[in-house]
This record gives sequence, C-alpha cells and structure tokens, in this order.
Amino acid sequence: NINHIELLKELRDGKFLLAYDNKEVEISKEDLEIKYDAKEGYTFVERDNIFVFLTIARDDTLIKKGLVRDLARRLQALRKELAYNPTEILNRAYIANLDNDTIKSLNEFLDELAYLVRVKQVMLYNEPKEGIKWYENELDGKTILLSIEK
Repeated sequence: NINHIELLKELRDGKFLLAYDNKEVEISKEDLEIKYDAKEGYTFVERDNIFVFLTIARDDTLIKKGLVRDLARRLQALRKELAYNPTEILNRAYIANLDNDTIKSLNEFLDELAYLVRVKQVMLYNEPKEGIKWYENELDGKTILLSIEK
C-alpha cells in the first residue's frame, strides 16, 4: 500500500526504506522493475525516463479534420495534375457526390480547406453541377468528384 509517486520520488534520490513486520529494508532503483500499462483507449511511450500517454480515441472533430486533410490531399494532387502553379491562389475548388451529413460536417472547415488547397472558395455539392469539368476520385470507398478552376 505504497503511494507509487512518493516511491518514485524517493528512489530518484537513491533509496527507499520499506518498513514491514517491525523491520526496515532498503530498496534501490536496481531492486525494482517498474512497468506501466495504458488504460483502454490510451497508448504510451517511454524514452529517457519520460513517459507520454496519449488517447487513441477519435472524437467527431478529429474525424472531421482527418476528412478535411484527405480532401485537401486529393485536391492538391488534382492541382498538380492540371499543372497549376503551386503558389498561385486559385478561385474555387469543387467537391461533389457528398452526402448531407458530410457537407454539414465540412461546412465549419471550409476556410481551412481553402487555405490548404490555396483557393479562395470551396464549394460542396450532393450532385455534380453542370458546366464544371469533374475529375473522379475515391474517398472511403465512395466515388467523389473534384474540380478546381482558375
């Protein structure tokens, strides 16, 4: 029934006196093997006596930001394929074949997506609009349509 934090602090100074059955035993760092297990939903790494515990659970915001990054990567690849100058800020990027939930979740990240793709505006659609040259791409097993206009 020893507070492990106090034990570690004392061991850092060299030794710990463990009292039991009216006796004392001196314990040093070399006498102990200390292991850490991360709780479910966490992972950890240790290096040079520094321990970092991280949550591995994904929340809605993290999932949405991952989607934004995935779309940005695909739009940037399209920019490159169309031989646009990488530093030039283009007018619009279009994404179609998205369901209503995806459009709703992406709306709060449109400025970030526009920044990542270097366009002034990103337009999201359920169905492809006429008059836009669309390029097929895949996102999570679904076909989406992308376009960029100068």
